[in-house]
Amino acid sequence: MPTAYAYVDFEHWYISMENIHKSRPDIKTWHNELMQKYNIDNVVFFADFSNIKLKNEIANIRQITNSIIDTQNSGHYKKDYTDFIMLDYIYQNAIDRQSIDVHIIFTGDGHFSSVVKFLTNKLRKKVVVYGVSGAFSSQLKSAATECAELPDSNEQKMYYKIIIDNFKFISNGKEKHIIPTFMSTVETLSSQHNLPQDKLKEFLSQMIAENYILKKEKRMSRGQKVKVLEANWKKIRKDRIG
Repeated sequence: MPTAYAYVDFEHWYISMENIHKSRPDIKTWHNELMQKYNIDNVVFFADFSNIKLKNEIANIRQITNSIIDTQNSGHYKKDYTDFIMLDYIYQNAIDRQSIDVHIIFTGDGHFSSVVKFLTNKLRKKVVVYGVSGAFSSQLKSAATECAELPDSNEQKMYYKIIIDNFKFISNGKEKHIIPTFMSTVETLSSQHNLPQDKLKEFLSQMIAENYILKKEKRMSRGQKVKVLEANWKKIRKDRIG
């Protein structure tokens, strides 16, 4: 397999996933996918870890690498400072490590187009760029040898369909005892389809954020209130999902 070196703009990954997709980075799955394609020399994460949410992810990052560069800066341009440090690292590493076949850059920022062009045109290297859907520069995509967006659209379609099919089954009314709460839905589908609960939580949360699944409070026979889930069939049919 070709030897690859990966550079991760973790601020882009985490903040974009949280703001746009209402979920968090699945670092381990991403890394496992890379290892199936490449001989990974190293993976380096860049971020201002003074952000407590990013800091809380360090334990997850350390499951795949100890190469973490904290770009913390007391100035006003924190994100630009992270970009500057990461760009400088990529240029120097690419020149010093000519044996690297593939450079993998995880960012959506168009500022990285120039370094991608340098790697492809000057050093004749393959450059794979990962970015978060909805925050991925088209200029950066066009400069890369290959690009990929997360969350993976095929994976998303699969999970959405499984979740919607479950609500279709419930809406048929044959199983009137079913009360679909968030966790009961996750646990049921995980057991039925042998799927990881973390992924089901991620995509179910995403569907709730996108208003495909509604949360409603229901009063039970004994008076207690339970938050149940309900499919928003009007929006599901309008957007033709599932």
